[in-house]
Amino acid sequence: MADQLFIFAGRGVASEPSGYRSGARHPLMVFATAANFEAAVAAAAEFATLAGWLDLEFTKGEVSLEPALLPNDQLKAAADRALEVGHAMVVYQTEITPRP
Repeated sequence: MADQLFIFAGRGVASEPSGYRSGARHPLMVFATAANFEAAVAAAAEFATLAGWLDLEFTKGEVSLEPALLPNDQLKAAADRALEVGHAMVVYQTEITPRP
């Protein structure tokens, strides 16, 4: 079976290698190609961890049928990149602040 493109919405805590303020929590979209959902979750988590993200939480995961259907150019580019190299990530700039 050929690998499929999976997209995971979630959040993570930045460490120094991420390029973001250490300890800051950011929303993430992580893209990974894999033969099945379980392998994609593992690949997405490994890629994000190697990119400097800790305490990862994926809140949603799904198969992307067509990158062109994604809602903006940044997500489309990440999906295309993942199809080329197996993974990609979009980090949203706005930090998630803890609830009081």
